[in-house]
Amino acid sequence: MVEYDSRLNNFFGGVAVQSLKSVKLFNVPDRRFAVRSDGKFHEIDPSCPKCGSMDVVDNGNDKCKSKIIKELGLTIKRGKCKCNRCGKTWTVRYEDVELFIQQYKQLVKMDVFQLVVFGVSLDKVVEHVAKVFNKNISHEWVRQLYINSAKTVEQKKVVQTSGIFHYDEQWLKVNGKKCFRVVVLDAVTGNVIFDETVENSKIETLKDKLRMRMLPYKKEVFIVDLKKSYPDMLKELFPKAKVQWCLFHLNQLIIDDFKASKKLNKYGKKVLPMQELYNQYLLFSFFLNHEVELSFLKKQLKKLEQHKELLKGCGVYKAEDTTLIGFYEMKLIQKFTEFRKSLKKNRRKHKYKYLLKRSKEESAELLEKVWKEITLFPKKVRARIRKIRKNWEKFTQFQQNPLVPPTNNAVEQYYSATMQKTEKKKWRTETNLDLKLKIVREKWNQTLKKLKFNFLEFLQLFAKIYYLFSPT
Repeated sequence: MVEYDSRLNNFFGGVAVQSLKSVKLFNVPDRRFAVRSDGKFHEIDPSCPKCGSMDVVDNGNDKCKSKIIKELGLTIKRGKCKCNRCGKTWTVRYEDVELFIQQYKQLVKMDVFQLVVFGVSLDKVVEHVAKVFNKNISHEWVRQLYINSAKTVEQKKVVQTSGIFHYDEQWLKVNGKKCFRVVVLDAVTGNVIFDETVENSKIETLKDKLRMRMLPYKKEVFIVDLKKSYPDMLKELFPKAKVQWCLFHLNQLIIDDFKASKKLNKYGKKVLPMQELYNQYLLFSFFLNHEVELSFLKKQLKKLEQHKELLKGCGVYKAEDTTLIGFYEMKLIQKFTEFRKSLKKNRRKHKYKYLLKRSKEESAELLEKVWKEITLFPKKVRARIRKIRKNWEKFTQFQQNPLVPPTNNAVEQYYSATMQKTEKKKWRTETNLDLKLKIVREKWNQTLKKLKFNFLEFLQLFAKIYYLFSPT
């Protein structure tokens, strides 16, 4: 017979003596229980919980149907009792078994949560659970486990900020319905101030969200995309705050402006001619120093002119076709493409060689130089130069304050690191999506705490239950 005090956390503190019968006995305050060899757990000398009578008879058993108990090869039957005086029936509870099953489920839940947090796909999570826990589950089951865990995570507010923020919006889809995501990042610390969804993209809705969330912080500069409504919206909300328009988005618009100047090469692909390529990089160089590329292009243009003069001298030069790029010019463009690739690789390898910021005076000088020759540019490019000149202060905040970044790329990196395009449709409802974004934010800010699980206690429960209910 084995007898022990079930109040002890350490099961191995029990006292073992010679067994006379095929039962195992143990005590709790004022009550004694026994486990028979067939796995039935029942109370010794029970009393009715309703009338207190000791005239109680055995009334069968209730078999534990938990899958984990069955997989362990255990048979646990909870004894049922009936009071002969008042007729009340009840089932004897064994709390350790219930706690073990609960903790086992918590272990699976915690494992699934950690895997999803670290970006493991739902397919891989399903495969992992099937392999480790021998459970066949669905994507929806994984999603629900993750969401239930996410609800217990505390969201911590950022206390201190630099006053310089990235602001951006992203369209998501929830079951085919468009959803609008709003993100604000601290441009200096990289912390996410908030990342939430709003019901629509109307300016008034965005104003309400920004006004409420940004209230505790000082606001000096916002780095935003080139959307026309942003400066007016931010000025109305925070009159003293300044705006820095993203130079990366400016360069994208410049590239689009030059598309009309492209010509066909011998492969039937449209390519920008050498002179237009030089003009494009001249505009790129307004705020960031692209002198290396411009210098290389000047040499290529000089070679092209020399080649044309040579053909004229030989009497074989033909008037240029305005729709086609010559073979020699195409070779020069290819060499520039290879040079640009090697330059980009070298700049990434050596950060100190990366694109240098121009001073505000240098940028102004270059702009005036281009302004004097504006008639030489295509119509769309002329319009772009006028817009740059008109909104000069919105492009030069980074030159006045070294803490202000010239681009909004930090938000794009945050998007790609936290919710890829393949994940946007997985969370079914806006509420679940908000929970996902909450975890994303806490992980990015390094404030996400791990779910607590006492593995030693779990092993002790397993040992106790297996010892008591093992058929051997």
